[in-house]
Amino acid sequence: MEINLEKAVLHILDVNASLPVYSQQELALEEEESASFLLAHIRRLCQDTGAKDGRFRESSAVGGMAEQCAVDFLQGSTAIADKLFALMKQQPDIPSADLLVALARVDGARCLILLKLNYRTGYTHAVDYGERGACTQLLVHRVIFASESQKVEEAALIHLQSGVVKILEKPYLIDGHRKNYFSELFLECETMLSAKESIKALDSAVKEVAEKYCEDPFERAAVMKTAIYEHLDQRGSIDVEEVAQAAFEESSVMQREYIEKVREAGVTPTVQVQGENPEKKYSKCKIRAENGIELNVPMELYRDRDVIEFLNQPDGTVAILIKKVGKLKVL
Repeated sequence: MEINLEKAVLHILDVNASLPVYSQQELALEEEESASFLLAHIRRLCQDTGAKDGRFRESSAVGGMAEQCAVDFLQGSTAIADKLFALMKQQPDIPSADLLVALARVDGARCLILLKLNYRTGYTHAVDYGERGACTQLLVHRVIFASESQKVEEAALIHLQSGVVKILEKPYLIDGHRKNYFSELFLECETMLSAKESIKALDSAVKEVAEKYCEDPFERAAVMKTAIYEHLDQRGSIDVEEVAQAAFEESSVMQREYIEKVREAGVTPTVQVQGENPEKKYSKCKIRAENGIELNVPMELYRDRDVIEFLNQPDGTVAILIKKVGKLKVL
């Protein structure tokens, strides 16, 4: 992924202060620390399977402000920050933050990036020197950002030409109800399911259909997970119809019902999964038994009955037979 930074600015949106602080100067991107921090979080946003795609509603104020940023960056970014701060003042559950706004080209497309850097509490040391010598104390910092290796909880990447918005968010208590305010009230976007949400819906639907037709939901879900892994390994995306055919190979009725269920859940016919080696996250099948025993089986071995076998017992329980094991290691 190629990212070329053009401009950036940092606005302070601390709801505990009487007023926000809107910067009147851009960040110095020639400083390696600033550029490195920004690049790391843009790259993480682009590759996050929890990020969802959306588009601005016609009435969206931020949509117009984003276009303004391309012409007058500081004025446009200040307008965006002011809208967010007004919303934060109205809803006390939304955490204080700094808003980092940047213009960049991502793989050649000009984009506006919004990173809401929610404050975290951190600790460091302080040293006082007195008559009796040095005295060290713990010092609390309540305005700490996520580091380069940590995840920003709320962010948006706006493709200025296509209008597609990639959104990362979490729900907060808004007027007594948990809501994704970042996309719904701030950006005013209509969103699709994220890749992570889509795969969760695929998993839920296969179990529902299997149970309805008295099939083993465990076995059907395992076949589905294998198909998802193979799709991601081969093409980086998931074809829902092919997953249905794999999970319910012998029944076209079950396939149609499965496809209908995932469609109703908002899953698109093809689920795109971003990032390098997207199959890596789904390369293992995690199994948890009722007695607390857990197994983590590589997908390429999961359906190899020469390696692992699941045996239904007369008393209704399941025995798991693991074969061809050399040495065992306690982790």
